[in-house]
Amino acid sequence: MNWSFSAQIERFEGEGHMHFLALPEALAGEIRGQGAKRFVITVNDGVTWHCGLLGTGDGRWFVMVSKEKLKQAQTALGGWVHVDFRVDDSKYGMAVPPDLQEMLDDDPELLQRFDAMLPGKRRNAIHQIASAKTDATIAKRILKLMNELGLALLLLCLAIPGAHGQDIVLGNAQMDVYLSWLHSKRVAVVGNHTSVVGDVHLVDTLIARGIDIRHVFAPEHGFRGEAANGADILDGTDAATGLPVYSLHGKHRKPQPEQLADIDIVVFDIQDVGARFYTYISSLMLVMEACAEADIALVVLDRPNPHGHHMQGPMLDPAFKSFVGYIPTPMVHGLTLGEAALMGCAEGWVEVPESWQPRVVTCQGWSHGTNFQLTIRPSPNLPSATSIDLYPSLCLFEPTVVSVGRGTEHPFESLGHPNMGLGSFAFTPVSTPGAAPHPKHENAPCLGQHLGQLATTWRIESLAAHGHPRPGFTLEPLERWARQWVSQKGSLDGFITSPSFFDKLAGTDALRLALEAGTPLTELEATWAEQHAAFYEAARPHLLYRWNAPLPGR
Repeated sequence: MNWSFSAQIERFEGEGHMHFLALPEALAGEIRGQGAKRFVITVNDGVTWHCGLLGTGDGRWFVMVSKEKLKQAQTALGGWVHVDFRVDDSKYGMAVPPDLQEMLDDDPELLQRFDAMLPGKRRNAIHQIASAKTDATIAKRILKLMNELGLALLLLCLAIPGAHGQDIVLGNAQMDVYLSWLHSKRVAVVGNHTSVVGDVHLVDTLIARGIDIRHVFAPEHGFRGEAANGADILDGTDAATGLPVYSLHGKHRKPQPEQLADIDIVVFDIQDVGARFYTYISSLMLVMEACAEADIALVVLDRPNPHGHHMQGPMLDPAFKSFVGYIPTPMVHGLTLGEAALMGCAEGWVEVPESWQPRVVTCQGWSHGTNFQLTIRPSPNLPSATSIDLYPSLCLFEPTVVSVGRGTEHPFESLGHPNMGLGSFAFTPVSTPGAAPHPKHENAPCLGQHLGQLATTWRIESLAAHGHPRPGFTLEPLERWARQWVSQKGSLDGFITSPSFFDKLAGTDALRLALEAGTPLTELEATWAEQHAAFYEAARPHLLYRWNAPLPGR
């Protein structure tokens, strides 16, 4: 099926300034009604690429357009372009290089194993071979693929849930995969306190193996994970190694050209928790942009996502793009950082040349649906499995009058306020260096709820239904506390202390407006389901692990 139409190049306002073209409203329903997941778009009869569709949240559907493609199409913001749009009916969602296709045609076993690969890994392999500039490199990468496929079926078996007690091997532990990429190279590491191989920090491990580490980059909470949320991180020197530390959460949030001038390759190794507003994923996108601009390689050492079995909450309205909402995903996005890196390149979330792509070292023994609990707190205020389970559901309380337990032993497990009278769980926030220097309602006794039982219920119910305990997501506590405030004050005025920050966390103003109007949030959640289903289909070609959980939006 083919469609032709004219479209104007538009741009989402806000941080990042993403360019896009929208499908005509009259065609959007027809195109999406085909049930296709991937499409081929040609602009101005000369610039062609594979793409997925994303929703704006207001009923429109669009395709991201990178600055490089704008230049190739000889157009710019505000320009009108001719668009030819068709369903991508290629077998793998992208063209297979002739040399690889010849090998697949001649070797049935290779073809069988190639077809058994997960779509994201397969697309990554095709891209790596297609981007090779010499025949020797093409041959080398095809040989590497064949060697990897010798183990591929075993790894797929390991990733199927149900093998209780199975070890999960993180990307950083697979040094036989990536250590050779770093030898004789000048290396920078983006990491923090979670960047450990066994009990030893990745930086120490690499230095012990003779890798030339020039410096490290520190995200929010710092290189050693000791800074409070939102606190500016200063450049400095790591006391343990003597390496220079450059901040990605201070004056700059993106590596600067001079910081990459003497670097050949950057290694990114940080544990994420799967929420859009958890800023490590924003840092990853900015590191990708910087590496692509400097034409240096990036290696992402992948890790499981503890919320990697579901996609929940509002999609990001690009008008509210910020550092706490940098990528056009649901609030709970379901992706590993490796998957997000690949999808970000392919879908135009970040401005990178088509020839540039990060290398991802995948985990073993994990799938979307495997139970995974962290052994190291990813940030100072997520000290437990329960707090990580509840974090996506409670973070929207941050710009409200309600405490989430910062400054206590149970942050992000409880809700409370000195005077609202909702619940009997008592706690008193106190100054906690490195975690909550001046918490909300400091030294004031609060009453409210401890939500640990909710997290336990999620896991027990999921265990009974799906064979694995997994965390969930809910906005019911937010709605309940907002209604309690309205019942006491007569309106929502004063409940949300920073409407602009609330909207940035939510990625939209629709949630705040619904609370102000008293609209049941279940009505909003019903509208998100279609967007979750569409996002999952857009993400599926980039998934590196099997999805062994209920399909989002279904």
